[in-house]
Amino acid sequence: MKKIIIIGITIALVAVYIVLTLLQSEPVPPLPVESNEPSVGDIESSEKLWTSQMFFEKSNIAIVLKDTPPANTSIQIDPHYEFISFGSTDEGSTLFPLFWDIESNITAESFLARISFPFDLSTVPEIDGDGFSLHVFGYDFSDKKWNKLQSVVDNENKRIYIQVSNFSRYALGFSSVTN
Repeated sequence: MKKIIIIGITIALVAVYIVLTLLQSEPVPPLPVESNEPSVGDIESSEKLWTSQMFFEKSNIAIVLKDTPPANTSIQIDPHYEFISFGSTDEGSTLFPLFWDIESNITAESFLARISFPFDLSTVPEIDGDGFSLHVFGYDFSDKKWNKLQSVVDNENKRIYIQVSNFSRYALGFSSVTN
């Protein structure tokens, strides 16, 4: 019983350390309209005009919409600094103890957006080494599963990018290179 309590306390302390480290990362300015950031999917950012930029200071997340959104558009980000105890992942994947719910009144599939999440390499030193890589995971509410999304890691700016056509629940995590 003492072992279980010690393991639980250790996991909780590691989770608190990771969350505090993420919260201390320096905010970045909104993404430029035309930038040289890594491209995501088949969109090359240096060739496309991304018009609407939003930076959410509390969560340190940047969202850039490809087209101007309709009037009265709202986007909310609700960060959850807690151990993720729901949903499954593929074998070899591990999620950080932090996830974000991103919601909007924009109709799903009617827009294209790039989301930029912060990360801190010092929290997990074996990133992109020892057979693991950093990814954004999206939560599928119907399958109750965290799915690895195509992600582009920018180590220099400590950001990870995804491209989406609907907003959802997202988390960062590691995935085995073989997955």
